Amino acid sequence: MLPFDPNIPKDPKDLEKFGVWPELRRVESNRFALNLKSSLQNTNAVGRVRVVPSNEATSDLYVAGKILKSNGEDVAIRVTCKDISGRKWCDKKFEHRVHESFYRNLRNEDKDAYEPVFSAATKYIVEKLKKRDPAYLTALPTLKEIRFGNSISTETFSQYLDYQKKHVRLATLPANNDPMLERIRKIRIQDQLFVDRLQAHYEDFNYQIDDSYRVWQEQSLIDVRTARELQRKAQGQKFIGALLLLGAAYGAANSDSTAEDIATTAALVGGAMTLSQGFQNSNEAKFHRDSINEIGRTADSAVAPNVIRFEEQTKELKGTADEQYRQWIEVMREIYLLEETPQVQL
Repeated sequence: MLPFDPNIPKDPKDLEKFGVWPELRRVESNRFALNLKSSLQNTNAVGRVRVVPSNEATSDLYVAGKILKSNGEDVAIRVTCKDISGRKWCDKKFEHRVHESFYRNLRNEDKDAYEPVFSAATKYIVEKLKKRDPAYLTALPTLKEIRFGNSISTETFSQYLDYQKKHVRLATLPANNDPMLERIRKIRIQDQLFVDRLQAHYEDFNYQIDDSYRVWQEQSLIDVRTARELQRKAQGQKFIGALLLLGAAYGAANSDSTAEDIATTAALVGGAMTLSQGFQNSNEAKFHRDSINEIGRTADSAVAPNVIRFEEQTKELKGTADEQYRQWIEVMREIYLLEETPQVQL
């Protein structure tokens, strides 16, 4: 399971247009991956599911997501699946709208408002998995092992892989007792332990921001709905005001009595007041949009990324999970080369 693509627009104007707050989206990138991971794991239809920083970590199956929309009320994601050979066999969009009644139901106290979208994605992935040829799935762990070896020592393991246009397959296999393969298997165990330790990092980070994020979800739902209703009301009042002013202008052009003048003046005043009220409601809608923006900034400060450190032998790995995993790959290569070099006593 990869962190979701936060889908942050590069143009600052698009950030406001699509209601995207970068730091909040980065939080959701990890949170959504953990939500989908938990949902998949609870089905007992798949093996162990783990969140990995990038596809440089070898796995039988990679599940990736992209955040299309998330504003507290509406959430939309796209989920894709690829196996270790590079073949894609999952690609679908999922949407869900949260209703205000969700927060009034006491049974939902410990539930995430976005849970249905992850449940739908999970059902889809499991259905796709069940349709795969069992023999094909059984062969994936062997390909995974060789591809892991190739990531550590291309010189040794590239001969066993056959790269096609869009995927890779096994060309041949080393002997099961090949010393270099045995060395890779030992390093692979250490790699799995390292990825396991990263899970604690992801879970702890999600735990720290959980309360703040749920408050944002609920408040943003209210603000988005209020802003939409105010915008609709403002447009209606502007339309009515414009009609009144148009009627008043026509009356003024054809007026020939004092009574008619009074009626025309009243229509002008009424139209202007209605139009003015419409603009006031538009400003109020903007206020609520600003309120949503402020909540986003608050969430940004509450969920700033943490620096994590792991020590492997004498190495200290710093930075994000992705940066640390890249450093860890280099450590594994050093370990492989060290074990490959015979120690000869002079």
